[in-house]
Amino acid sequence: MHRADLGVAFPLGNVNMDLSASYFDAKAEEGGRRYKDWTIRLGAVWNF
Repeated sequence: MHRADLGVAFPLGNVNMDLSASYFDAKAEEGGRRYKDWTIRLGAVWNF
């Protein structure tokens, strides 16, 4: 399995935004099935 992660965090007014993405590439030894996909996440932290 191969996995790559990339992310960035930045302030947006009173909220801190976190945007990250992961790419997965996996291959099964038996049957040779392959799975490739992206996961994208967006988060917000509000400081009060």
